[in-house]
Amino acid sequence: MTLAGTTAPREVRAAAQRPGGVRPLGPRERAALRRFTRITGPNWATGRHLIPALQRFSSPSGVVLDIGCGQSPFREFFPATLYAGFDLNRSGAADIIADIRAVPVRTGIADVVLMFHVLGDVDEPTHALRELRRILRPGGRALILESTCYPPHDLPYDFFRFMPNGLAALAAREGLRVTAVTPLGGLFTRIASLVNNYLLGRFVVIRGIGGIARVGVAMVNIVSALGDRIARAESLSESYLAELGHAS
Repeated sequence: MTLAGTTAPREVRAAAQRPGGVRPLGPRERAALRRFTRITGPNWATGRHLIPALQRFSSPSGVVLDIGCGQSPFREFFPATLYAGFDLNRSGAADIIADIRAVPVRTGIADVVLMFHVLGDVDEPTHALRELRRILRPGGRALILESTCYPPHDLPYDFFRFMPNGLAALAAREGLRVTAVTPLGGLFTRIASLVNNYLLGRFVVIRGIGGIARVGVAMVNIVSALGDRIARAESLSESYLAELGHAS
């Protein structure tokens, strides 16, 4: 299998040759996933909505390109024929180091394109959406995970927050159409994410009090789940998952 008209890099060829096309998660990738799946994880409140959504969208075959993949924590939810992660950062789980605005693959290769918490970190998001449309085959799907209110992070590479309607407007200019938007929780999920990541999360790594901090994270997560069940306000959710496809 080739990605850019030439032989794919060794890491991608190896992934394509494994049953299911997805290499097992490494220790760092599993640690990143546990932040979303364990009750003591700082992102569990979001993960309890995100993971079921990813399982619904999961593609059993084809080519999945994870753009801006970071640690690729959600790789196992896409058991594709070929799964390739792209990122500028060599410290992550990327198979290929590349710029999101110039992904080194041929046009129309991808059945699924993932962009998770990426678009807001690009200074020219319309260029990124244009590239997304180029690599996505007609009839393919793109999944974009974005936050509407997350505090500044990864500075200086943090530029925008996109409301769902704003994303839809930008996508339409580049020949893409948002076909579904899944809010990930409500007001209490937003509060839990902020408290766990920017307050309690700082104490988890400190020896002697890390265990106590993890208990605190779990309690915040439980309260957030109960709060959203009693008074769920999806318009106040911190993040959402959008599905896109070609406009025509």
